[in-house]
Parts: sequence; C-alpha cells; structure tokens
Amino acid sequence: DRRTAAVDYASAGHTEVLWYRSASDVCERLPATAPPVGVLPDIAVPERRIGLCPGDILLFYSDGVTEAERERDEFFGTDRLEALVRQHAALPAAALAQGVVDAVDGFSRGMRSDDLTLIVVKALPRTVPFHCGGELGQMECALELVRALGLPYGESFAYELELAISEILTNVIQHAYLGNGGEIRGEFRL
Repeated sequence: DRRTAAVDYASAGHTEVLWYRSASDVCERLPATAPPVGVLPDIAVPERRIGLCPGDILLFYSDGVTEAERERDEFFGTDRLEALVRQHAALPAAALAQGVVDAVDGFSRGMRSDDLTLIVVKALPRTVPFHCGGELGQMECALELVRALGLPYGESFAYELELAISEILTNVIQHAYLGNGGEIRGEFRL
C-alpha cells in the first residue's frame, strides 16, 4: 500500500526476505508463511502484514545469491548479504541491487553456477494527505489512517499519535467550527 507503506506477503518455500529496519540498523528475516508449495496437498498460504518506515528495505533474492560459492565450499551466505545491506542501506534501491550483484560476482570470481535474481524495495519519505468532515462522528477515517501510519513505529507510538490527532481534531471541531460542520484537511510527513 503506497499510502501507508503496509506490505502483505506470503511465502511458501522461497528464500527468506531480508527486511532492513532503518531505525534500528538491523536486518530481520521474514519467515515463510507456509511449507513449500507441492509438499502437502491443498495447503493454504496465509499472508502476513508488515509496515515499512522511510529508509526500510525489503530484499527478495534467489538462493543463487546466498549459495554463490568460492573454492573450498565457502558460500556467500545470508550473514554476508545482511552485512552488505546494512553497509549500503543509504544507497538508492537500484544502486544497492547492483552492489549485491557486484559483491556476489566478486566473491565467486564470476563463476556462478546458479541464477542470481533479486528485487530491492526501499521505502522513501512521503507526504500523506488526509481530510475529514468537521463533525465528531466523521473523524474515524482520519484516525484509522493515523493508526496505520503509526504502527510501523510501534504499537505504543501508534496509540499516542492517534490520541494526539484525536485531541487536535476534536478541538478543531468543537472550538473552531462550534459544531457547525466544515472540513478538516491536513497532511502527515513521514
């Protein structure tokens, strides 16, 4: 969702997605949501939702990245990939992707025996407009948006942000519009 930076994903036998979290400078591995497709008959593959903050990165990759090999059975590996992402997290997505390809080629001395496929997604700073009617019963849609925008920063932050915006909207409606209706417009800058 480009507006809230929520990402729904499902994984059934793929390599784990790396999620670089810019606020903590840590890579998390997003686990599979189901066993590999074809192992069990008629399996459901559930989705999981995460929320991205500006600067967060999702790295989808094939096993040809982590299983790139150097002599003596030394593999590129996930730890080396995570370190590379953390080191170059400030780069644009395309430059980071090229950096991964170059690092894998350099590691394996150009002797890869498997495909090397990757997708880099980087959450950028953004401005999200909102509006709601100038009556108390009409501010729920704005508060739902505030909560969705705040959740990637943590449950406590989302709650406090929602509370603060609720107070602001209530004051505008009761004291500026004096209950006569109107419209409230604003924007959130993330």
